[in-house]
Amino acid sequence: MTSLAGISATVTADRCGGNVSHGIVRNPATMEEIRRFSMPASEQEESQIAYKCLHDPEMMPYFFVNSDDYWTLKMKVIKAFRGDFVENDVASIDVAIEALRLAEYATSVISKQL
Repeated sequence: MTSLAGISATVTADRCGGNVSHGIVRNPATMEEIRRFSMPASEQEESQIAYKCLHDPEMMPYFFVNSDDYWTLKMKVIKAFRGDFVENDVASIDVAIEALRLAEYATSVISKQL
């Protein structure tokens, strides 16, 4: 796709490639790879996920990639609900509403550019 400003982007996704996902940024003129993002980010993390999958085959592999972050966030939100402590990276309902408003606005602006 190309925006009205002439910026080109291609987005592809494949959930059939195993436990590793890649995002690649390329120069649209030369198709030269500029940067690659991988998840899991290292071979060590990938082998840990494979080990966990082997020992819990009913669990989806992507859960193991994100489970530590999910657990950390869950505990922060529980603390905030109990009123024990609100950490800087846990949004209040007011902040969450404003974030949704911003997302709706950004979606409309980007849609007009396409």
